[in-house]
Amino acid sequence: MVRLPREAEAPGASVVEVARKHGVAEQTLYRWRQKFGGMEASDAARLKELEAAGRKGPRNRGHEGNLHTKMVSAPVRRRQVRYAMRKGVSQRRACARLQVARSSLGYASRKAAKDAALVAQLRDIARAHPRHAPQGHIGGT
Repeated sequence: MVRLPREAEAPGASVVEVARKHGVAEQTLYRWRQKFGGMEASDAARLKELEAAGRKGPRNRGHEGNLHTKMVSAPVRRRQVRYAMRKGVSQRRACARLQVARSSLGYASRKAAKDAALVAQLRDIARAHPRHAPQGHIGGT
């Protein structure tokens, strides 16, 4: 792909002749010239690799991480807002900088309270039958 546009740019050669010679459409040669104009073959190969990685999706971009997931969970971001507010930053500015909805600051999870009785029963069962409990999980941790 790098060689054909150069061949068409050579003195005395026309795009039509080069396209016919290699069985490629003229428009394809123009597109390749625009895309691979001043590149060497190794540069073009690297570009194709990067494009292929982009098509495969974010799971193959190890150095970039997963672009579709949030790096920090909502409870942690709320804690960061509270920390910033203790340091003198206004609530509005802290929420804007950390991308937290101001309405979410008053949220309190009820999951721990709701499941407390079940967790206590499971711990009692694990104490009664230590063979079935994972090691280090009996007794309140």
